[in-house]
Amino acid sequence: RAGIIFQNPDDMFATLKVEDEIAFSLERRGVSPEAIEKKIKYVLKEMCLEGFEAREIATLSGGEKQKLAVACVEATEPKYLFLDEPTALLDPLSTDKFFSFLHRTKRQFIIVEHKIDRIADLISKVVLINENGEMEYYGKPSGLFKSCKKSRYYKPKLINISCALKKRGLIDKITDDRGEIENAVKKNISKFQKTKIKKHIGDNVISEIKGLEFSYANRLFQYGNYVIFGGKIHVILGNNGVGKTTLLNIIAGFEMGYSGEIRLFGSELRNIKRDFLYKNIGYVFQNPETMFFHNTVKEEIDYMKKHSYLNENEAAEWLEIFHLEKTLELSPFNISTGEKRRLSILLMVLGGKKLLLIDEPTFGQDYETKIKTIELLKKVREKGISMIVVTHDTDVAFDIGDFITVMKNSGHLKTFVKGDKEILSELKKKDPVIEITEGIIKEDENFPLLLTVEQWEEYCENNL
Repeated sequence: RAGIIFQNPDDMFATLKVEDEIAFSLERRGVSPEAIEKKIKYVLKEMCLEGFEAREIATLSGGEKQKLAVACVEATEPKYLFLDEPTALLDPLSTDKFFSFLHRTKRQFIIVEHKIDRIADLISKVVLINENGEMEYYGKPSGLFKSCKKSRYYKPKLINISCALKKRGLIDKITDDRGEIENAVKKNISKFQKTKIKKHIGDNVISEIKGLEFSYANRLFQYGNYVIFGGKIHVILGNNGVGKTTLLNIIAGFEMGYSGEIRLFGSELRNIKRDFLYKNIGYVFQNPETMFFHNTVKEEIDYMKKHSYLNENEAAEWLEIFHLEKTLELSPFNISTGEKRRLSILLMVLGGKKLLLIDEPTFGQDYETKIKTIELLKKVREKGISMIVVTHDTDVAFDIGDFITVMKNSGHLKTFVKGDKEILSELKKKDPVIEITEGIIKEDENFPLLLTVEQWEEYCENNL
């Protein structure tokens, strides 16, 4: 009667192949082979996984695994659904399709979710639990979302923007209607300074990729060319399964069967000794728990300090920046999701790495914790450390990215410098904040490129 979807889809799988996983629970219920075959095709189509029947689960991307987890539960036709961050690993387009599917099922559900904009119209009641585990609010969504008095972290993005505009007298009421906000800005367009965001160009090339191709799980990824500049944050955006994590694995030296050229720190990757490579490159995995080996946070940190190339003062400075003092005697597996992520990044920073490869740094985090993670990554950049960050989150991409690369289905890479408005045409599914800015720019090309709530709020605060 009830279906449960965990935050980490890997915790749900018991078999090796996609079709076997979906069939597993149906076989236990005595469903006929013919009915099972029909059900498998139906749920895979609903989750946009058609043709994945024979795929090994281990070869799926994080987002594809999350879709499979939903497909497995949907196949059993539960009356009630309990969903723990079911879209944490999904790209924006897949997220919208999931919530459309959830709406069509007409099932009762309880969902833990941080994507307020996506679920506001689907839910009848909302519970807000504060950092102390106490219920701070219970009631209709409008009572929490449509009020400037509540924390900005618990409101849809357009509500936050309208709050910022209302403070400046540019809009009459708090609203989440895109058209109303866009029209209010257009009526007051003369008050917005015609500024052009300065584009940051790197000059210290630490890695250059030319003509890169790689075959994996019967797929050919044609990445092409890619340049990494020192002391910059390079963000890679792309849909589920296009090859983002695979590219990180290649750069990290985990996958060596590529064609083309990858030069790291002046040498071809194939010719770099492993000890030199891992002295200079740190990999922060999508699931931080895969990086922990010790009983306490302190033991994890002490181990990395012991094998670090940093001096004691440098290590102490990093410890202070990451604010993990209260967790030192706790198990790294029992701290919060945000603390796990901070610890995983800290461990690589303590190793004295020159280049960090970071896969989904804000996966499963609430809005407030996400902002803290973003600020940490900026501090890491200030120390001259280069980063390649893979994310589905456009807030993260446009906040921290000096260079933003859009990856297409074939793995093809197209890179934009921060502030380049041409990137708008490359985004398939746009965030509502981006849609507003794009609509205004179509009428006034000099309107500032404000792509996140934080950028809108900062601009209103400092320029209006």
